[in-house]
Amino acid sequence: MKHTRRSAIAKSLALVGAAAVLRATAHAEAATAPSGAGWPALSANLARICRCLAIETFGNIEWHSQIDMALATGFDAAARQALLEAIDFSALTKDFDFGPKGRSSRPVDIGVGWERDGKIIKAKLVGIGAGHGIPPHVHKNMTTATLVLSGKVRIRQFNRLGDLDGGVLVRPVMDRMQTAGDWSSISSDRANLHWFTAEDEPVFLLNINVENLGGKAIPGIRVEVDDAPLRSDTHMARYISKEDAEARYG
Repeated sequence: MKHTRRSAIAKSLALVGAAAVLRATAHAEAATAPSGAGWPALSANLARICRCLAIETFGNIEWHSQIDMALATGFDAAARQALLEAIDFSALTKDFDFGPKGRSSRPVDIGVGWERDGKIIKAKLVGIGAGHGIPPHVHKNMTTATLVLSGKVRIRQFNRLGDLDGGVLVRPVMDRMQTAGDWSSISSDRANLHWFTAEDEPVFLLNINVENLGGKAIPGIRVEVDDAPLRSDTHMARYISKEDAEARYG
């Protein structure tokens, strides 16, 4: 009996030790910034930053900071062109089916895909037809970096100040026209509500998501943003159905 108990304890300690080594290795690998320039180096750096968030090397605010720095220094015209070639952008977008809502998405492999302990990193191409949009929405337990690949899109973002009965309290932080080479990012801690509108031409975006952070990711919770602020620049964003969101914003 004692021998069995000792064996069980030894096995448990071995498993704990192995898990600790794996975690330490993962943190070390994620914290090592890749060298070089161009899209391969940028892709590797974006993957590293997202893994650091997923394994809790740092939190959302540092993720925003590092994503912004990586894209500001690495997402130049040459890197963008290399990315388009890597995903065969011309073939992907030729006769693109925007669907009945005027937008659709499909997964793409840009070298950032990763999954461990329920956390997921993935990328997708999002197409928005001219005159259509992605209605305002909030997220839970995830981050998204959005890169504009082609076209011109109006992006509005709001900080989420708190939850209220039937909605959220928000404050606008960005209302800007973006074109190829621009980017934005959202998390639970910054710019949690965002809203996209394509105007006179189709728009293609690349989303890089880190999901299931502190719980199951809940993307695309539709809201209706009041035009008139409650006070100063603070607005109420009421939860609405997807159908109502499409009718008003799609």
